[in-house]
Amino acid sequence: MTTQYTQQIPLKIFLHWSGAASYTAVFPDYHTNIKARRSLIKPWTRVAEVVRVHPYDRRLYHHTAYRNKDAVAISCCGAGNGYPILPQQIEVMCAEAARVCKQYNIPVDDQHIFTHAEAAIKDQYYPERVDLDGRGNELRNKIRYYLKRLQQGFPV
Repeated sequence: MTTQYTQQIPLKIFLHWSGAASYTAVFPDYHTNIKARRSLIKPWTRVAEVVRVHPYDRRLYHHTAYRNKDAVAISCCGAGNGYPILPQQIEVMCAEAARVCKQYNIPVDDQHIFTHAEAAIKDQYYPERVDLDGRGNELRNKIRYYLKRLQQGFPV
């Protein structure tokens, strides 16, 4: 079965966590999932990696209720029981968001980049939800940092 897509022009980004008890479970509700695996060199540490599931110019319908039009969904795998979101995942998620901002000229502010919790509070659904620990401003600052590096020609 193939996925039926509708074209979109990304204007905003939603930052999620999957809520799964796994760092490797990838969900098709998001354009990109940020997995974490054990390092081959230092097995006691974890390495985060980007898994792009869908092109960013394709609309998805299930990631953030009422707000999916022209939106990109990036999610960290985990946050379920015993699988807290790792600092490495946060860094990789913010670097990926910066790439999307650069590619589609999306401003890095609280009108264009949201955590799922911020969107939920604005829309008054699941207002108790606090994914990414209410860290929207911190995440946007990290995205600005990575975007600046990209604009200066450095890899992220």
